[in-house]
Amino acid sequence: MIALVQRVTIAALVERVAYETGLAKSDIRGRCRKHKLFRARAAVVWLAQRLTQMSSVHIGRLLERDHSTILHAAIKAEVMRETDPAFRRMTNRILTHFRDLQED
Repeated sequence: MIALVQRVTIAALVERVAYETGLAKSDIRGRCRKHKLFRARAAVVWLAQRLTQMSSVHIGRLLERDHSTILHAAIKAEVMRETDPAFRRMTNRILTHFRDLQED
């Protein structure tokens, strides 16, 4: 697990979420609060919490967000994983992608 922690970056997560959603990386990192962009950012946060050892403060700094915004996104991501099968499938695919990289 340690090597996985060292390999996964916020930039890599943003890139993969952008690929999965068809959104631009700059939009995911941007300030717009449209639902589809919040959803993508929430996925990045949820994945970062599972694939890295970064604190919410550190994740927030890298995404240029306050740590309380990161905590809110994490909570919303959990809710979306429970209520939105497409969101759950997407986050599971990305989780598997990064775990498979670890095995290589």
